[in-house]
Amino acid sequence: MNVDQVQVRSLGQSGTSAEKIPGGDEQSRGLKTIQEVQAYTVAGIAYESYPVYIPHVCVVVLLQSDIKGCQKKLVEQLTQRIQESPGPPTRKLIARCLATLFSVGDTFLLFETVNKCNDILKNKDDSPSFLPTRLAAISCVGLMYEKLGRMMGRSYQETVQILVKSLRSAESQTRIEIMLTLEKVCSGMGSAVSNVHKEVYKAARPCLTDRVMAVRCAASKCLLEMLNHAPFLYTAELESLATLCFRAFDGSNYEVRCAVAKLLGALIACTQQPQKGNPAALWYLEWTLFCVLVCYAAAQNKGAKPISLEEALGVLMSGFLRGGVGFLKGTGEMIKGSSGVNREVRVGVTHAYVVFVQIMGGVWLERNLTTLLTHVLDLVANPKAASSHVDAVYSRKCINFILRSVLGRMLGEKAQASACKEITQIVAKQMASIGEFNLTLFELYF
Repeated sequence: MNVDQVQVRSLGQSGTSAEKIPGGDEQSRGLKTIQEVQAYTVAGIAYESYPVYIPHVCVVVLLQSDIKGCQKKLVEQLTQRIQESPGPPTRKLIARCLATLFSVGDTFLLFETVNKCNDILKNKDDSPSFLPTRLAAISCVGLMYEKLGRMMGRSYQETVQILVKSLRSAESQTRIEIMLTLEKVCSGMGSAVSNVHKEVYKAARPCLTDRVMAVRCAASKCLLEMLNHAPFLYTAELESLATLCFRAFDGSNYEVRCAVAKLLGALIACTQQPQKGNPAALWYLEWTLFCVLVCYAAAQNKGAKPISLEEALGVLMSGFLRGGVGFLKGTGEMIKGSSGVNREVRVGVTHAYVVFVQIMGGVWLERNLTTLLTHVLDLVANPKAASSHVDAVYSRKCINFILRSVLGRMLGEKAQASACKEITQIVAKQMASIGEFNLTLFELYF
């Protein structure tokens, strides 16, 4: 059995040729030839588009022995499809087919296939006609690493080096695929690729402030995945990565702000739970796997200096008030009298506050309610947050969003009542301090 034996039949007729198949749905758009349709059906997905239907029964559930018998032929055909400049839907299906074949069948052709993809990536052909082939090879490599994990052995070293090297002169589409592939490498291999984590981080830094918004999103996803396996990001590189996130907010759109805010919020959350592993992983991992990560993270962070909650919130405050600029850069802007904070940066940091508290959870919020509310209300009362009337209104809107998202959605009725009392007491103290300040000024002048 091989790919060429897949039959294509219409709903009411038999023998309808694949060339008559229209564009199809969004997932299958771009399948124009019978070879591409056949590669699509191998993935085990029913192709349905009026008036032609490729039934799921075409790709019957095969025994593992049957797959092993024709695996070599299928791998040859799929690798040949990579060379035929496939479109985005087709290259994703080819990657899924290869990853499924090696996960279900034998892996004797795995490293040969990876080497073929690496050879395509090493090709220095920069013509637009070769770009789809390069993107297909990158996509296949990424999905194989994500699905097969440590079965890939130490081949990741050469792959990562090739990807990072080609990233320097790549155009935007290739930069996006490379970042997504590096994310999948970190996801599938886990802590086994710790020796290349710094190399990946160094490559992702300029992509986080790329002029193309989609590249920024891909880079933030890659770094977010690295938080699960690279403790140095939220210890030694905490301030550096936070400043980079503030720069990524500048000139961003909504998608970038959401992606970078998730990264920044998870980064700050990691500093508060070093003994419990990465809290961002709580969204995805089962309890058993989480217990394993607890022990590993405790060993990794044994010598790391713990960061207090006030220091962690101070990192976010610096972005909200100054945009994360350095001391010398901020000094010149303060002399000129300008706030130096883009509103996009302020909105992004606001989202990061919410993500941080959501990751930490409702129990943590109730225990640290006073500290968080004091910090947030001091934030809006800071003169740097209200350098003009428009900035003052904007800052109040941001703080209202934080309070509404955190107190209104994460606390119960009793906890909300307690939070209201805390807010009242904090506001009363601030008003009293302002009254004493005004009285002192009155006594000095009169």
